Amino acid sequence: MIKVKNYITITMVIAVLFFLFISQSIMKPRLSDKGTNHYSLTLVKKEKKKASETDQRKRIFFAGKDKDEKRQAKQYASFRNYRLKTSESFRAASAAAGENDVILVDGDIFTENDIVRLKKSLEKKMTVIFLTMPDDKLISASEDLREMLGIQRSRGRVKPAGYQLFGGFLLGGEGYYVETEKPKHGEKSRQDLPSEITYYEVASSSRLYMIAQLRDKDRKDFKDLDKDNTNLKDQFDSEDYPAVIWQHALHSGRVFCVNIPVMKTDTAAGILMAMEYSSAKVMVSQFADVRSLMTSSYPLFSDENETEMQRLYGMSTKDFETNVVWPFLVSVASENNDRLTLMGADHLESGSGNYKNLDTYLSLIEDQRAELGAKSEDATDIRAGLDKYFPNYRLNCFYGKPKKGLTVTTGDKAAVFLQKGSRLIVKTTEEADQMSYSDDLRLKSLVTATGFYLTDIDLSKAFYPEKKADRYEKFSKRVAGNLNSWYTNFRYLNALTLSEAGSRISEFLNTDFTVKTEGNRVEIEMNSQASDSSKLMLRTHGQDIKSISGAEYEEAEDDAYVLTVHGRKAVVELEDRDRP
Repeated sequence: MIKVKNYITITMVIAVLFFLFISQSIMKPRLSDKGTNHYSLTLVKKEKKKASETDQRKRIFFAGKDKDEKRQAKQYASFRNYRLKTSESFRAASAAAGENDVILVDGDIFTENDIVRLKKSLEKKMTVIFLTMPDDKLISASEDLREMLGIQRSRGRVKPAGYQLFGGFLLGGEGYYVETEKPKHGEKSRQDLPSEITYYEVASSSRLYMIAQLRDKDRKDFKDLDKDNTNLKDQFDSEDYPAVIWQHALHSGRVFCVNIPVMKTDTAAGILMAMEYSSAKVMVSQFADVRSLMTSSYPLFSDENETEMQRLYGMSTKDFETNVVWPFLVSVASENNDRLTLMGADHLESGSGNYKNLDTYLSLIEDQRAELGAKSEDATDIRAGLDKYFPNYRLNCFYGKPKKGLTVTTGDKAAVFLQKGSRLIVKTTEEADQMSYSDDLRLKSLVTATGFYLTDIDLSKAFYPEKKADRYEKFSKRVAGNLNSWYTNFRYLNALTLSEAGSRISEFLNTDFTVKTEGNRVEIEMNSQASDSSKLMLRTHGQDIKSISGAEYEEAEDDAYVLTVHGRKAVVELEDRDRP
């Protein structure tokens, strides 16, 4: 039997819980602000230099005719706020460059007459980076050139089993790009790095950053191996494998070589920055410190491909979007602590916009702290729909053709970032359902160069599958698997919506600073454009941060620290690492 005192207590508890439940249900619609975009896009205006001011920025030189390599050199220079001087010959670049300058060389324009010029450049303490290798016949014929490039000999062409990127070069750690199993039926091979390269065996004094792995048959075929040694793999040192990226120091200068054609792509900037880091005691660089996840064709505001949707998934397009796709997006975003930006589409291939379900989508977006954008060609229609139901919702982000605000674009020739007045153009770095070895190398490189990546979940494939691999069940499995594996080393980056990310990117593009080092002391002086929370990356070699003033820091990985600088100046004291 329940005592009266206990009965009253229980009744009061039930009443309180009931009141809290009812009040939450009543207040939620009132407190909800789903008709407002809570994320603003702030673009920093670049200050113009006065005519009387001299340009004190560091110079780098590009020698070559390849347009793709030249474009990547410009992108790297813009990320580092360097002055880029271009010419079509090594002769002109080496004559213009001075002590401690850097020359980026298209190997196709390097001639026999340039060998002497290379030696003189190294004697002037220059750094010479071969974005592509000189002709192999020239290398094989010249002992002097081989010595300067750190090459012992050329073994001709070879088909690698795969590639290995060593840790401590690009952010994100090592990469082992060897397929140990054949892809299952219908699956695409991840191996898209070159299937054949020239086998350069480098000197033991060279420093290797990436090598090609040899097939067992090829290892056994090289005549100078001890044929009585059955454990051939253990007999090979790193320099015995085909060199892919390496450094060689000679005559007080440095030579870097790249033996695969990645310097014509966005992968170049991070590799160049990693080379710069490997040559310095410490390195400080701009760093956006942001990652973002977007859908380029979702939500759909039309009854799209209804017959096929019923056949494939047994439901209407609308039910498929809200009952299947949305829970999946919430799941993968929550599991990886990502923030979503949804690029809504009026339609894909058929139908026209029906914006009566805007209320549903904006409620879902509000609950997940996500953001709504629009495909550029549909922005006018979506804006009209918003004006009818939610006129206060501001669209900041678009996908496709550039518009005022932030526009996401794609394409090999597009810049990673580009700000033009009130427009900021940002390129997607990866497609979530497609991840190859070259994609991983590019991802590591872009984070090294910018501290940013933008992953796109292109759901148009699920709405209009061209093959079985595009159907939702397989598509979603690939997306979840890729997000849970390839990106894990960059979880320290701040997860933001695209509007928030755009503000960080604009600051990245317009931030300048100077660095002074003396012993273990690093002084960073920010310019007037820096905000009160500017992001920078500090990379060291075997040193930890002992103390810091004017900034906060987070250790991203060994020898890599994300700095948040408050105000105009920060001072970092380093100490040699003493770890077991």
